[in-house]
Amino acid sequence: MTALAVLAVIGLVQGAFLVLLMIFLGVRQQVHRIHAISVNATLSGLYEPLGKWLAGAGTVHEFVAALRYLPGHSALGVAGNLARTAIPDGYRTELALALREEPWVRRAIGHAASRQWGRRLEAARCLALAGLPADAAVLEALLNDARPAVAIAAINALPRVADEALVARVLDRLATLPSTVVRYLHGSLREMRSLVEPALVIRLVSGAPPHALARWAELAGVLELPLALERVATLAEHPEPHVREAVAQAIRRVPRKRSADILLEMLHDADPEVRAAAAHGLGDLASGSAIPALMQVVHDESWAVRFRATLALTQLGEPGRTAVRALRSDVDPYVADMATLIAGLGDGALLDMVEG
Repeated sequence: MTALAVLAVIGLVQGAFLVLLMIFLGVRQQVHRIHAISVNATLSGLYEPLGKWLAGAGTVHEFVAALRYLPGHSALGVAGNLARTAIPDGYRTELALALREEPWVRRAIGHAASRQWGRRLEAARCLALAGLPADAAVLEALLNDARPAVAIAAINALPRVADEALVARVLDRLATLPSTVVRYLHGSLREMRSLVEPALVIRLVSGAPPHALARWAELAGVLELPLALERVATLAEHPEPHVREAVAQAIRRVPRKRSADILLEMLHDADPEVRAAAAHGLGDLASGSAIPALMQVVHDESWAVRFRATLALTQLGEPGRTAVRALRSDVDPYVADMATLIAGLGDGALLDMVEG
């Protein structure tokens, strides 16, 4: 076979492949279009039974029956979206009980121990929508899943499923969780403040493991739990710097004179990160009496502390801003440069820096 014939065969094969690929893409697009039309039609049929149920003119079972016309994964997504955006919290338990009678929901939750992480993810999402207190053991296993996506989906189910014992175990594992997962966990625990606070109070003691203590102090601040924050304040002299830093970050959430007094003391901490956190906290508390102390701290040897102290002054009203403008003429060039930079920023840029 000549080289020309070989090239011709290759060209024919490539052409045939291209034609088959175009046919495949066209058929696939058509199938997706038909599926989308079907799903949209089904979605339109959901709003009437949903509206009747919420208005008291129908039942939740009519709404759940309409969900059956959607594929399982689509029904889960649609029901979850409606639960977040259209269904009041007072109706969620009724919806959960009705959904638990559906075969597709029971089947999805039954896959919680599957080797396929996608099925475990679907089980966690189902529990967030239809979880019951009896599912605590299943949910705990999903919370401990090695896949962060599964653990995060399970976190969304905590308010529906968790009891005091499960909340306690979650708090005990807080120090071992990745920071991404912890941020999601804060959101769910906010809905369970009455369960979280007593469990947190008994854990906020100086003898607790330092890393766990720092995470618990952070949680007390994020959830703004008054009794827990009282315990956090007693840890301001803890021997571990990262615990003291967490304390400084947490107590700034409590606008009290005692908080400001503690933060003023922490401006003199041996660790620069603690001093920076204390300056940040005084700015957030808008403590005008802190201006003299912050004016001294702007000369700190740490750039981060000088930066936070100067930013804090801008949060203390016109007296603080006047102090920053005066610092532009400071004999220390580093202080003068910092003050010049921050004094020239607009309100929006300052807000971004303060919250950063």
